[in-house]
Amino acid sequence: YPLDYADRLGEYYGGSFGFVADYRRVLEHGPPEWAGQRRHFYIWQEKDDPLAGFHRHHFLLTHGNSECHWVSDLEEFYWPLNEVVIEPPEQRQIEGGSVALRFETFTPFFAAFLFRLDGGPWQELQADRLEGYRACGHFRWELGEKRHTFEIRVRNRAGRLGPTALIEVASPPYLPPEPAGYWSLGGRPEDIGGFDVFAGRLYVPRKFAGRVAIVRHGKVEREIGTPIGLPTWSESPGEPYSEPRNFARAAAAKPGHLLAPQACAVAPGGTLYVADAENYRIQPFSPDGSPLPPWGSQGKGEGQFLHIRALAAAPDGSLYVADSGYAGPVGLRTEHVSRLRRFDGSGNLLKAVAGSGSEPGAVCSPAGLHVDREGNLWVADSGNHRVQCFSPDGQVLACWGRPGSGWGELRFPTDVAVGPDGSVFVADPQHRCAWKFSSDGETLARWDRGENGTSLLRPGRLAIEDGRLFVGDVGSGTIHVFRV
Repeated sequence: YPLDYADRLGEYYGGSFGFVADYRRVLEHGPPEWAGQRRHFYIWQEKDDPLAGFHRHHFLLTHGNSECHWVSDLEEFYWPLNEVVIEPPEQRQIEGGSVALRFETFTPFFAAFLFRLDGGPWQELQADRLEGYRACGHFRWELGEKRHTFEIRVRNRAGRLGPTALIEVASPPYLPPEPAGYWSLGGRPEDIGGFDVFAGRLYVPRKFAGRVAIVRHGKVEREIGTPIGLPTWSESPGEPYSEPRNFARAAAAKPGHLLAPQACAVAPGGTLYVADAENYRIQPFSPDGSPLPPWGSQGKGEGQFLHIRALAAAPDGSLYVADSGYAGPVGLRTEHVSRLRRFDGSGNLLKAVAGSGSEPGAVCSPAGLHVDREGNLWVADSGNHRVQCFSPDGQVLACWGRPGSGWGELRFPTDVAVGPDGSVFVADPQHRCAWKFSSDGETLARWDRGENGTSLLRPGRLAIEDGRLFVGDVGSGTIHVFRV
C-alpha cells in the first residue's frame, strides 16, 4: 500500500496502533539491502476489507528469490533471510595449511549449499543438520601461498539461489590496504572532484561549490577560489545554457573565479593548478591561495580544451592535462576528441603525449592521472577500460586491463595511484570497488569496504602520500583513508 495509506489507517484508528509507525518506518527506510537481492515489502490481511481485522495484522516480507516469511512484529524478522553467514575462523581452527569453516543459513525449504573455490566451478554441499528453516554446515579449506576465495550460497527446493557470501584469505602482497578512518566533508556526495595531496594536506575540488577545500586531519582549513553562479532564466532570456552563452561567459571569467572545478594538482613548489572545466582553462593559485593568470580557452587547438578531466604535476613542475569532449555540437556525427598533453607552468605545450584511439599509447576519455616516484605517468584510460603508463619522454611502458565484471576486470576506471612498493591502485566506481594491481597488471586484491565496514558506494577519486591512500567516494561524499 502507498505511504499515505498508513496515514489514513492512523486516522481511522486514532493513531493508537504501533503498527502504523512500524509500517511507515519500513516504507520510508525499508529493510537493509544486501547484494543480489531486490527489496520488497507487502502486507497481508486475512479479510478482504483492508480496514478490518487489524488486531490480527501480519507482515509478509518477500525478497528477490520469491521466498516469504510473515511475522507479527518487525523485530521478530530475521533480516538475512536466504543468506549464508560464515563464522570468522579462529586460530584454533587453523591446522597446517587448512582452515575449518563453519556456516549457517535461515532459508525456507532449504535444499543444499553451493560453494566454489578461487572462482572455480560450483559444487554442492549438504548440510550437517537442519533445525526448521535453519541449516548448518562446515568445510575444511586447503590453503596455499596465494590469494584464496571461498564463495557459498544456498539453493531451495524450487531451485532458487540465494545471494553469495565470500571469505578471502591472502598474504602480502595480496592483501587490500588496511582502513585507517574516514572523513565526511558535507555537501553533495558527488561534489568531490579529482583531488591531490601535498605536505599532509588534501586539496579537494568541490565542483558544485566552485571552490577547492584544503583538508588536514579531516577538517577543512580553508577554501580557495571564488565560485561563479550559474545564470538564471530571468537573467538570460532565451536559452541561458546555450553553447554561445557558455563560451562567452567562460571567456569573461575573472582570474580565480571557478565554475565546476573538476580536478586539481599541486606542483612541487606548492603551486595549485585547478581544472576550471566549465571555463575551459587551467587556473593556477600561488601557495598562499592568491590567483595567478589562468591559461587556456575552449576549442581543440594546441592550447585549448574541450573538457578537462584530470591533472597531474610532474617533478619538474610541468603539468599533465587529460582532456576529452565533443569538438562541436553533441551528436552521432560530431568528433569526440581525447587528448593527453604536457604543459609548462605558464601553459606552453611541451608534448602531446597521447591522442584518441584504442591501441596502446592512445586514450579514450582519460579520467585519472598519477605521476610516480620515477616520474612515469599512470593513466586511468576510462573509455578503454584499462590502465596505461608513459615514461617522461612519452614512451608506453605498460598497457593492461580489460572490460568486464570478473576478477580484475574494469568498467570505466576513473582514477589511479601508485603505492611506495609499486602497487597500482585503481578506482572502479561502476563495480563499487577499488583494485590493487602489480605494476604489470596482475590482480592482487579488491575491496569495497572502509573503516568499520563502511561501504564504498562509488569510489572514484584516489591520492597517495606517505603510506596513506585517500579514496574519494562520490556516492557518499566520504573520503576514506587506508594504510598502504
